[in-house]
Amino acid sequence: KKEKLSYHFLKIFLNFVRNNIRPEISNEADDLFFFFYKEIKLFKFINLTPNIKKFESFIKLAISLAKCQLRSVVLRKDVRKIGDFFKELSENEKKIKKTFFHKEKMLNSKKKYPKHTKNFDYSKKIFKDKVHK
Repeated sequence: KKEKLSYHFLKIFLNFVRNNIRPEISNEADDLFFFFYKEIKLFKFINLTPNIKKFESFIKLAISLAKCQLRSVVLRKDVRKIGDFFKELSENEKKIKKTFFHKEKMLNSKKKYPKHTKNFDYSKKIFKDKVHK
């Protein structure tokens, strides 16, 4: 039987994680990030156009997964789980759109995102390092 977590506990847990856990990315995870980016770009396993913002989201999700498990390192398995999540999203994209956006047009956001965030710089660094090898 699963216990339900209280709102108060979740609030304390998330504040603790946000303030105390700062995972580093392992070399194996770093290599897998690049592999998934290359796979997206070359083989288009996801119905998304590859760009740095999507790659940055991919990195942030893997870091968040490690944080939730209170680990100080992002492991290969975290990156693989997020990759599987992205693949599942792409495979079920039509179902998701029908469920959540029934008879609504998808709106493209025109927001300008800051281009000099830590993860953006990191994702650019990974891409440049791997391409120039």
